[in-house]
Amino acid sequence: MKKIYRLFAVLGIVAGMSSCNEDPVYYTLPDQPDEMHITANVESVTLSAAHSNENAVELKWEAIQSEYPVTYLLRFLAADNKNENYTDFYDCGTNTSFTISHNDLNSIIARWTLPGEEINVTAQVVGTIGNELHYIKPQVSTVDFTAVGWEKYPQLLVANIVDATHSEEAPLKVELIQRQLGTGVYELTHNFTMSKIYFTKNTYSEWPRYYVDGEGKLVYVESAPAEGEEVGYEPFMCTESGKRTMIVDVNDEYLDIRMIAIDLPDGARPYMVGDAIDVGWKTSVESGYMSICSDPRTPYIYSYTGEFYAKDAFPDKDDHQGAFKVLLLDDYNKACYFAPEPNCDPLENHVLAPYRSGGSDTKWVISTSGKYTFSIDVLNMTTSFEPAN
Repeated sequence: MKKIYRLFAVLGIVAGMSSCNEDPVYYTLPDQPDEMHITANVESVTLSAAHSNENAVELKWEAIQSEYPVTYLLRFLAADNKNENYTDFYDCGTNTSFTISHNDLNSIIARWTLPGEEINVTAQVVGTIGNELHYIKPQVSTVDFTAVGWEKYPQLLVANIVDATHSEEAPLKVELIQRQLGTGVYELTHNFTMSKIYFTKNTYSEWPRYYVDGEGKLVYVESAPAEGEEVGYEPFMCTESGKRTMIVDVNDEYLDIRMIAIDLPDGARPYMVGDAIDVGWKTSVESGYMSICSDPRTPYIYSYTGEFYAKDAFPDKDDHQGAFKVLLLDDYNKACYFAPEPNCDPLENHVLAPYRSGGSDTKWVISTSGKYTFSIDVLNMTTSFEPAN
């Protein structure tokens, strides 16, 4: 698959002009005509594992006529839910065609719908004209087609746990879910004990199973061995006790099992609060909640992106601190992440101190206003504070 790039702010621009004595006047650039007229070689495609590496859809478009260099980016969107379901942009360079395989398109739509269900897909190409002196609004062209995918990954896995109280004939069966549909990454938070664990696709079928090899990598075993033969692989050996989050990744590049201890109180939902951000000191405002990382392999990273206001952002407000902290249970009197030291600059100090309730009300304090992404890693106990677009 071609290298993926993110594209920010190429689909529109608003220019503001003002004088000392007049309110700003805003201008919206008109849309460029579509010279590209993107087309697909199919109106409908049924994706197949048997043709995994073959081309599923070929997209072509006309070149934009310009005296300046023109480059193209392309992405896919769920036609009926474009605001929520879309891919990153693929960098097509100066090429005026793009092909995608059965496997790659299946991986995309598997995150938007269930296997076997038809979905309307929009392919969108954006042509950018490289004029260094004057901004020229990019051209946009779209085409729709329908696709039906296959089940590359089961919707869930079942951990079959053999421990001191559950035998091999009657193991404890606990479901692992995909935090993000179609990723092949499964998660379970459970009070584990010393045990042997193998995985099945559901609670009622004994086979196929996932075991592990001598290096701890997952191995898919289709059926039970013949009488007198052995499976050749072993269950996963859990050597930890207590509350852990198990992450099982059945993608070929990983095939691993990780046991991690995420220390958060039950029901925790990290929430930003403070006069450094727009929600202020109010609780339970939806825009103040931090988002869990989109990478299902790291369900311990939470992020908030927005405008941050330093102390000097409002010189007429004597009580403005440019400060914030993180509540975990929408309650100032319960668990919070406080800054590791008073007046902590998140640009400089990246330590995440253990959560607590009570004690010194230490906060992070912004030194430079702007749009940032503040992230907390509750496994490795670190923070980051990066400029955002």
